[in-house]
Amino acid sequence: LAALYHNPELEAGETFIAQFVESELRGGDVLRHPLYELLTSYQRARNKLTVNNKELSTLKQDCRDHQSLLWSLHKCVVTEQGECQDGNPVEASHEFQTAHYNKSSASNLSRCLCSIRELITESFALNAYTCEVIKLQVDDYIQNLLSEFSFLPHNAPVSLVCEMVPLVNGQTGQDLREELRRAISVLFTFQRRPLRDDGFV
Repeated sequence: LAALYHNPELEAGETFIAQFVESELRGGDVLRHPLYELLTSYQRARNKLTVNNKELSTLKQDCRDHQSLLWSLHKCVVTEQGECQDGNPVEASHEFQTAHYNKSSASNLSRCLCSIRELITESFALNAYTCEVIKLQVDDYIQNLLSEFSFLPHNAPVSLVCEMVPLVNGQTGQDLREELRRAISVLFTFQRRPLRDDGFV
């Protein structure tokens, strides 16, 4: 095919295949990329937040259980018998409920509420804040990377061979393109992972 048709992309194909195998399958460049580190930190923070949510749900259920046992209601009936003025026997009943306060359930509920307060003010708030900060850092990284390609038209051709791309911020077009390629590789690395957290994607 190369003898009949000159295609610079076909000639560069072997180089790109070797680079792909090195970077994607062996994980060379991907694991050291700053975006990979940010996304790994974000995933860790999301996992901690998920654990906090599960702990919070368990504690809330425990609180509901202890709260339902806090007061126990008992039905009481008082019956009195007497005699009317005409000498007939009379009987009257009054039904009412009494409430008994369960001190052990109250102390369990108090402990449970303290645990919720501690979880929310310390772990949950910190992990939620960390998630948001890292998410903003990832967005900022991607926006900065994309802003360097703002000079390209939307319908620019896709090519393996580096055409003349202007010098931007002291970097050549090939350097910028390579940085974008690595960032996309990192994103696809995380996309291929089996993730249970829908909020991460």
